[in-house]
Amino acid sequence: MGYYYGTLAFICLFILVIVPVTGRLLLRLLRGQEKKKWWVYLITLMTFLIISFHNSAFPLFRDLPNALREDTVTTEGVIETVYFPGGDNGFTIEGTEYRRNPWQFKPEEGKRYRLSYLPHSKYVIDYWLIE
Repeated sequence: MGYYYGTLAFICLFILVIVPVTGRLLLRLLRGQEKKKWWVYLITLMTFLIISFHNSAFPLFRDLPNALREDTVTTEGVIETVYFPGGDNGFTIEGTEYRRNPWQFKPEEGKRYRLSYLPHSKYVIDYWLIE
């Protein structure tokens, strides 16, 4: 659960840095203190940030109440694909992608696991190898 909270804290820190910088740029553009070409940069940055937030941060924030209550969903299945560590540290079971802590859980393809995970982000909290 520490990896989940660490990722959430990192995202919050990133937001706390990006929002004021972007807001300052927007204000300077509206006042005419910056060159007009910065509008292209700002629109591109905002598009990228909105898409990134929706795909990676929003599910983590939606799972915060579940994480605090330790309210998880359980499933089991055979691991089909394990993605290269980094990014969301994902793997696939029966067509559904899950996230994991790469230092705690190193799933092996072809083995059957029972997972306890957060419902929105599909972040794995606990796991058991089923023989």
